[in-house]
Amino acid sequence: MSDFIFNTTASIRQAWGGAAALGDVLASLPFAAGERSIMVVTDPGISALGLADPALAHLKSSGFEVTLFQEVEADPKATTVLTAAKIARERAVKCIVGFGGGS
Repeated sequence: MSDFIFNTTASIRQAWGGAAALGDVLASLPFAAGERSIMVVTDPGISALGLADPALAHLKSSGFEVTLFQEVEADPKATTVLTAAKIARERAVKCIVGFGGGS
């Protein structure tokens, strides 16, 4: 297993329409200085409803390279997590954003 750092939530931001400003929030974080590759993790229902679309659009317009992983099921199986991790490593993802009720 590769070394990594896991930080729990230092803050929670809530704002009406806040997902459409996600690129601004991420751009202010230290990792974003030179690393712009992120993964947004969600489930098929969120994707089908288009709920993540404003966030994805703003991230892309803010210069982030976005990998969307939308195969998460309730109580994800180990294979789902390992698949997401494999994709994240292959795409050199530097930040993972959970988008949805269980994030």
